[in-house]
Amino acid sequence: MFSLKQLQAIYWISKLGTYSAAAKKLHISESTISKRINEIESLVGVDLLDRQARHSRLTRDGLNLAIVAEKIIVLCDDYMEQLNRSEALVHRYRIGVTELVGLTWLPQLLADLKGHYPEVTFEPEIDVSTALVDKLLAGGLDLIVVPLVMQDPEVTSRPLQKMKLEWMSSPTLFKGRDHVSLKDLMRYPILTQNGRSGVDAVCDTWLKSAGVSGKKLFAGNSLMTLASLTVSGLGISYLPKLYFSDLVENGTLKIITTEQPIPDIQYNIVVHSEASSTSFDQSIIRMCEDLCDFSKQS
Repeated sequence: MFSLKQLQAIYWISKLGTYSAAAKKLHISESTISKRINEIESLVGVDLLDRQARHSRLTRDGLNLAIVAEKIIVLCDDYMEQLNRSEALVHRYRIGVTELVGLTWLPQLLADLKGHYPEVTFEPEIDVSTALVDKLLAGGLDLIVVPLVMQDPEVTSRPLQKMKLEWMSSPTLFKGRDHVSLKDLMRYPILTQNGRSGVDAVCDTWLKSAGVSGKKLFAGNSLMTLASLTVSGLGISYLPKLYFSDLVENGTLKIITTEQPIPDIQYNIVVHSEASSTSFDQSIIRMCEDLCDFSKQS
């Protein structure tokens, strides 16, 4: 029985005319090409190459086998393409993201995915990071994009971009000052989400390491509500710099700097480990990497 590698050798010699060209195409040595041709000749009992000719000219038997080899190679290529695309055909694909991703690059991701895989139903879900993690581990989601690093053998993480946070307030606070100490900043209520946000977890750890703490006011799970309450002067908050840059530029919000900047927030793609190596999941991960952008979409 012929192997696919043997058939590829005879096919590419027929197409390119020389051992060296065929070897280069297949990323193997000329000696390997020669070995594979010899193996086929031993199987069929006839010469496939006219070794009296200056170039690698196929005999009539060699040409006939090359025609058969081409058909088999095309069928194999078609099958692999179908296999790659069929990995997700048996079920829908559920993507969980935080609100910031939903407000920025999720719509374009879904549009691109639908164009690339029209037969797949993609279901987005927006929630806080810890809730998304719980749903992923429970099998309720296939992929999540969160500002958390997970150390669980059941999942595989890949870093995306980092997100820049800034302390922001109403322009009416701080009597026109743009720079205050962290200690002074903590005199104002800190508007945060409901305590299950990955961003809040990172900032809580950072504030603790800086030796300061403030009074929190929970403002629900909506980033837009958080920004609106900050604009009203109810308190201060740490908000995504890129997304709210327009409100800073028009004077609706003001950035407050301190002696220690807020650490950048690393966003990650997290998938089930058993699916992380499939071509389908890898394709989605690459799309996420290409599209990740935390600025406000026009």
